[in-house]
Amino acid sequence: MFGDKEKSTKNVRVNFILRSDSIDVFMLQKLYKQARYLEAMEKGANVLDISDISTRELKTSIITNPETRTNIEIELLKGKIESEKNKHLADSASVLRKYDNFLKYKRWLQNHSIPTTEFRLF
Repeated sequence: MFGDKEKSTKNVRVNFILRSDSIDVFMLQKLYKQARYLEAMEKGANVLDISDISTRELKTSIITNPETRTNIEIELLKGKIESEKNKHLADSASVLRKYDNFLKYKRWLQNHSIPTTEFRLF
């Protein structure tokens, strides 16, 4: 009735009705920039993988006031830096505990007249 399927699907245009200032607009723009959306539509994909797109970036991109947006991004960076700092503090505390245990074991060996020169740390 409409001819073969290939000819009819090439002439179909899909329009999306998007609400202004919604996350969907920014998501679609990001996908268009990466040309992934158009490629997926050409292949007839029903699902599009967006797992590599940062939701944090999308959340801040919807904010149009530059001062508010900057303040939010600064707070997010502070949180990220604080998290990194805590990770490094935990790592160094773990190393210090292991070193303290090593020193206790070394003292125990010396107290029991076992030569520690036979043991190597690494």
